[in-house]
Amino acid sequence: MGITDEMLMAYADGQLAGAEASEVERAIAADEALATRVALMADARRVVQQAYGAAPPVSAALEARVRGMVAADAMARQDNGASNVVDLATRRRVVPFWQLPLAACLALALGAGSVWLASRPGAEGQQLAGLQVGTLADSAVTEALATLPSGAAVDLGDGARMTAIATFRDEADRLCREVEHDQTGATVVAVACHDGGAWDLRFAIASAAADGEGYVPASSLETLDAYMVASGAGAPLSAEDEAAALAALD
Repeated sequence: MGITDEMLMAYADGQLAGAEASEVERAIAADEALATRVALMADARRVVQQAYGAAPPVSAALEARVRGMVAADAMARQDNGASNVVDLATRRRVVPFWQLPLAACLALALGAGSVWLASRPGAEGQQLAGLQVGTLADSAVTEALATLPSGAAVDLGDGARMTAIATFRDEADRLCREVEHDQTGATVVAVACHDGGAWDLRFAIASAAADGEGYVPASSLETLDAYMVASGAGAPLSAEDEAAALAALD
């Protein structure tokens, strides 16, 4: 019997027993990469529990979208043979196929439109590196969200710096911006959406500071990809469409 991703997720969730659990344990002991995958799945479950306690209800539309994503990945692997990555098209990154079940697990746990935040151990639960949960009131942050073109960065003062990564519309047609916020030894990957004349922080995950090249750890980006699936994020806007959308904000 082969080790499937469903078996790995069930094992990470403590729901696998008997011969199947023993088989997974033997495979993990013999395959370091497989052990890493199980650890990632267990971490995903842990951070979701920390953020929510119990998982929120999942809409039928979200479940169908995630199942479709996994099915499309399986078909792509069957068609392409040696290919080991799947282009999610609506995202700027390419996600390895083995990460898709993890992203799907996170997306189903998060639910569409949820605000989700995960902090480093010891960080304040309601504030991440200067970004406050909910409606953003800091004028420097809101001005940057409303004016900064993707790919550009701005100093916010007090050692904080924000880089605009991409602009897109979510399932509710809200204009959203993906940004990276660096301050005092921490990097926050965040998504803020414009709704009702204000910018609301919809997603944020803190990690160790980005390295000297400005790269954020891959685990943060994998979690962001899961959020994008859950929120129904559209493709990043072109520079021209982004400029027009920002200029049209109330």
